[in-house]
Amino acid sequence: KKTEAKLYEAQRIAHIGSWEFNFATGKTTWSEEIYHIHGLDPNQPAPEPDSVFERIHPDDHETYIQQIAHKANAKEPFETDVRIVRSDSEIRHIEVRGTPIFNNQGEMISLLGTVLDISDRKR
Repeated sequence: KKTEAKLYEAQRIAHIGSWEFNFATGKTTWSEEIYHIHGLDPNQPAPEPDSVFERIHPDDHETYIQQIAHKANAKEPFETDVRIVRSDSEIRHIEVRGTPIFNNQGEMISLLGTVLDISDRKR
């Protein structure tokens, strides 16, 4: 519990959160800080991937698809900066990083990554 509390506090201070998408279940798991970055209630389930995509600024959709979908399909780590539109209509700049995770048969089973709020850097 103490280690978990320290990790939570470090993520809050740094405005960074972690996420995982599981291909078998189709479910996404978010750390609490990602909810805060998106302006969402951390007591709710993580949004579905399509819902997350809808939060990305329309002008950044193509960049997001090219970087994340292409790299993930190529089984390579990815990194991209995009804008998101929060539920309160505030626009935030985020850096999304991720890497594919494979099972022993070489099949991609999940994507694991981070979201860093870089809005202050962009101002």
